[in-house]
Amino acid sequence: MNILFLADPGSVHDVKWMSYLSVGHTCHLIVRKHHAAQMGVEKLRAFERTNGIRIIAQVEDFSIRRFGQTWSTAKELARLIRANGIDVFHMMYAEPNALWAFFRRTLAVPILLTTRGTDVLKTIPAFYQRKSLLDRSVAWCYWKALRQVDQVTCTSTRQSTAVKELSGDPQKAIELVRTGVPVQRILEDTTAHQLQDLNGQRYVLFPRSMRPIYQHELALAAIDLLPENILRDHLFVFVDRSSSYRDYVQDVQRLIDRSKGRTLWLDHVDQPTMFQMYKRAALVAMTPISDGSPVSALEAMLCKVPVILPPLRYDEDLFGAGIVQFKEWTAASLAGTMEAVLHGTLRPDVESAYRTVLDRADSQKEMEKVRSLYEEMSRKNRS
Repeated sequence: MNILFLADPGSVHDVKWMSYLSVGHTCHLIVRKHHAAQMGVEKLRAFERTNGIRIIAQVEDFSIRRFGQTWSTAKELARLIRANGIDVFHMMYAEPNALWAFFRRTLAVPILLTTRGTDVLKTIPAFYQRKSLLDRSVAWCYWKALRQVDQVTCTSTRQSTAVKELSGDPQKAIELVRTGVPVQRILEDTTAHQLQDLNGQRYVLFPRSMRPIYQHELALAAIDLLPENILRDHLFVFVDRSSSYRDYVQDVQRLIDRSKGRTLWLDHVDQPTMFQMYKRAALVAMTPISDGSPVSALEAMLCKVPVILPPLRYDEDLFGAGIVQFKEWTAASLAGTMEAVLHGTLRPDVESAYRTVLDRADSQKEMEKVRSLYEEMSRKNRS
């Protein structure tokens, strides 16, 4: 079967999915020019070599203002689909990628859309709420595109509800597919710890990437409110110092420079090292303003480390037991929760969290659902 992805080769989540789904399939990739420019030629070539997926085009985003260019791109996509005998066109992340389903008839191939969280919970709904003619036009294009997508996969039930509302189609074909985690790989990984700075240290890990949506400024404000004994006995570890969000990195650096806590800010951390960091952490904490079913939280849960999440609505079947949420969007609330966990007065049920991931978030089992959808969509298209 021939699969065409529209995805970000720089996204950890997209690459995980593509690497799983490419096994046994011939896969091609279309990249947004924005993402291609961020990665550069060498990294794009490395992606192709590592994953056995050929990049066949770089495209500008769907644009209402430049609709002539958008229409030309749609016709070029249709040509590439025909030339490569594509059976299923799989778009990952709905904003803005889902807009290409506006041209479903022109593309003439079954379309599978995978949502992640912020796309259908925050970004796209914002267009529906604004009043300008341009925003209302974009909202209408999303409405039409989402109605024309053949199949949707969501990583949370909230996303599923959002897609039905945004498309105005309560019967929309939607499958719940967790991104999940590579359970056996994490449990069996015995990679030697590569970070000498953490040897013998008791530390709190903030594993989310350096983007404004993850609100590391809230975490740093909370650290400053922790009691002296916790500040003395713990290191506070952040990652992704080399993020492309340079202005945000500079803002965080200024906060770290003034922080009362001892901090370690790492650049790129590979997955085996991150798995070992989870296993050795005293606590893993996250502060995103919007979230789906965070893989980093599931990885930490599998490693039996206490996890703190923000006061967002997470799926009960995954995060209802075993994790802790701070109650209010304040540094004081987060600091109080961190202090309680680190002092042992609040004890998350890490065994329950571990069993939940084993039972409901094994990425290999979840990816088999997508493979089945490919087969079903292709079969329907042939009949």
